[in-house]
Amino acid sequence: MNIQFGSAVTASQNNPIQGSEARASVAVPDDADNLSSVSFTPVNEVEQTPKSKQGDVTEGVQERRALDEQRTKANQSERRTQERAQKEQQQQERREQTALEESQVDRAIQARRQEDAAEQRQLEADLQQIQKLAERDRAVRAHEQAHQSVAGEFAGAMSLSTERGPDGKQYAVAGEVLIDTSEVANDPRATQDKAQTIRRAALAPADPSSQDRRVAALANQMAVAARADLEKLSREEVMQDEADKTDRQEQQQAQEASSEERLDATQETQRKEQLSQESANTTAAELQELSEKLTRVQAQLQEISQIDDQVQASENLLDIVT
Repeated sequence: MNIQFGSAVTASQNNPIQGSEARASVAVPDDADNLSSVSFTPVNEVEQTPKSKQGDVTEGVQERRALDEQRTKANQSERRTQERAQKEQQQQERREQTALEESQVDRAIQARRQEDAAEQRQLEADLQQIQKLAERDRAVRAHEQAHQSVAGEFAGAMSLSTERGPDGKQYAVAGEVLIDTSEVANDPRATQDKAQTIRRAALAPADPSSQDRRVAALANQMAVAARADLEKLSREEVMQDEADKTDRQEQQQAQEASSEERLDATQETQRKEQLSQESANTTAAELQELSEKLTRVQAQLQEISQIDDQVQASENLLDIVT
């Protein structure tokens, strides 16, 4: 039995596509069992169908490939964009972190510099205060030591007022030395010598204070009073010596004279007593005048002391104003 294939068979020979698609283009008779009546009707459309499907498939594949490539490129571009954005964000974060760290470091450095500057200023202030306290300590000790050394036995112990410095040490800022200014009992000359010593001790420092000047003024008054007492004592001793001498002379004359001579001696004695009384009155007047002079001198000394106090107060005021 011969089977004749139509143009569809011929078309299948030139079709490079094999398999089910080629087989599907063969016209199969409706009744496959009756082979003797089998006939094939040429189908002109069959020749165009495989090419159209192949073109569509190829175009579809190319489009899918193009779309895939576009998607891949888009995804790659998006990933690169995201990576760049992420890198830029990371760089920006790193820059911000670095700037923040640098700012913190700068603030810490600035704060440290301010602390160092404050500490330096405080240290300089402490040093200046220590220097002032040390100078004051030396001046106070030298001042009181001058009083003590010159006053000698009349000086008491040195008493100091101290202040605690920034270095923890105690510095003398004020002081005093007690001086015995009492008179020597029954000894004007010793009192006068003591007053002179006290005056020298009061004015011994290079810069006597107002209190030192007042003590010196009191010592001057003490010396003047002792001098007056000494002169009075001297006059009394002279007068006593003269009286004793006169008494001895009278007794001698009384023993040698006769009764008449005793009368004359009595008259002479009266005359001498009168002269002695006159001399005593004159001496008393002189003593009174000397006492008045001493009183005026003491008043002048007191005025001088007050003037010295006013001058010292003015100097202190000028020092404070300066």
